[in-house]
Amino acid sequence: MGWSSCKAKPMIETSEFMKTRMVVHELPDEPTMDSKAVHIWFCDLDRYGISKITYSALSASELERVKRLKSLDNRRRLVSRFTFVRNVLGNIVDIDPAVLEFCQSYRGKPQLAYPANANKEKPRKLDFSISHTENILALAVVFDGTVGIDIEAVRTDLEFFDIAMAHFTMENLELLRSMSSNKAAITFHRLWTRREALAKMDGSGIVWQSDSESMTNLDLALYSFQFKRDNKEIVGALARN
Repeated sequence: MGWSSCKAKPMIETSEFMKTRMVVHELPDEPTMDSKAVHIWFCDLDRYGISKITYSALSASELERVKRLKSLDNRRRLVSRFTFVRNVLGNIVDIDPAVLEFCQSYRGKPQLAYPANANKEKPRKLDFSISHTENILALAVVFDGTVGIDIEAVRTDLEFFDIAMAHFTMENLELLRSMSSNKAAITFHRLWTRREALAKMDGSGIVWQSDSESMTNLDLALYSFQFKRDNKEIVGALARN
């Protein structure tokens, strides 16, 4: 059931300057009473059951994305992803997950498009962000503002210096070069997920020209987190505005 089989919840980095309340949920149907908090779910896609929603309940575009995948495992993971997200969001807005509809912002960020026949007086408005790496999914939801989340499984075999040279500042390149290979890999993924979380917050993609994170918007908050799952190191970041 989602993340309930995990021995410990992923912990998000905090400090005395942290101004955002965060709630990490265990199950997709847990209540989201705190409207000011960021609500976060982690799901192991290989262990999440899809009994509540079948293939027939997915949208045409979701089914097309599933059919394009050649790997059976990847197909199952994508179905679990769509199912889990629909269950969480459907529970929040109190609408049958199978009839939820989605659209995109003008920048391409996924958004809920509430069905006209939902029979709800005024469904809860929300913003959400999704990321998944291998079999691990992260979903973040806010009711006041926008949110972006990104997670990556640390790959020590990745030629990350080539990527860093194209996107990172010289200062951070030197930082990576000064580290052992394992520590440099984790630090690279940490810097990368922070960039991705910022970009996903408004659907702009990787358009940030600098990784200095000099944020001019004082309402913007950016946090990092890290955890292990099945001997895999997972690094992530959360951005909220």
